[in-house]
Amino acid sequence: MPKNFLLCIECLAKRGYLHESTSLNYHLKMRSAFILSVAIFLVLFVPKNSYSQQQEADSLYQSLQRNAPGNLLPDTSNINTLNDLATNYRYTDMDSLLKYVELAQQLAEDIGYSKGYFESLYLRGWYHFYKGEYRKSLEVSNSGLAHPDIFNFPEKEALLNQLIGTSYASQGDYHLGLNYFLRALELYRQVDKDIDEFQILNNIGVSYFQLEDYERALEIFEELDSLRTLSSQSISLPVNLGFINYELGNLDEAEKQLMRIINYEGEEFDQRAIGLSTYKLGQIYLQRNQYPLALENFNRSIEVYDQYEKNLKKYNH
Repeated sequence: MPKNFLLCIECLAKRGYLHESTSLNYHLKMRSAFILSVAIFLVLFVPKNSYSQQQEADSLYQSLQRNAPGNLLPDTSNINTLNDLATNYRYTDMDSLLKYVELAQQLAEDIGYSKGYFESLYLRGWYHFYKGEYRKSLEVSNSGLAHPDIFNFPEKEALLNQLIGTSYASQGDYHLGLNYFLRALELYRQVDKDIDEFQILNNIGVSYFQLEDYERALEIFEELDSLRTLSSQSISLPVNLGFINYELGNLDEAEKQLMRIINYEGEEFDQRAIGLSTYKLGQIYLQRNQYPLALENFNRSIEVYDQYEKNLKKYNH
């Protein structure tokens, strides 16, 4: 179990919270792998609500062109629509995502439609990544980078580099992951993709954080934070700023950043931001000897990750 968790629990026990610390010890052992992931897994897109999503899926499905026997026509329009269908199910129905990606990839290979092929390959790699199958995700993504046509599609090359970097980072190899993130950033800047550059800079900043280069990480996240107002797509920024300032000993600034998450009243966002923020707030309050507040935040963090695990199991089955 990570040393900082043990220190939290030991401190609570010494201050008279023996029963609570025993319970906390058990739950934090179960959740430590999630909580210590920091923000590299925070998604920057919010799924659509199920009603509007199903409407869009129905519309896309109806637009598929078929021949007289009812088979899909092998053309670029159908391939693009199949990839759009897969993307539509990206956070809600993994079986449907894989079904449409496989159809798109096969048709793209049949007619030599490289752009559609790389899009389906990325989505297939993303599918394996989301399922926690990192080696398979790396295998799929690297096959795309080895394709002779990939250099004609820098945006797709950037996506695959980003996915590879995230797969390595998810396994704790931030040095190797950072190389792919930096390559992805170079490619994104070639095609001027603002939202993609934002995501990749976020992951570069997290990599520097995990490599304990806190000053460089802080520089990246402060720049990103100055460019955007807080929204569901940028919710990871104050989380990262809170973690970094904590490591630099700036507890007041860390608390200020983390409370931006707690007090956020905008659109729905990834609740792991709450789990991470309350965990780190618990550590801050421990350092200030505010033990009831520390315990309250640690427990809230556990509750968030309990719910996250339940949702993840639902999406993966």
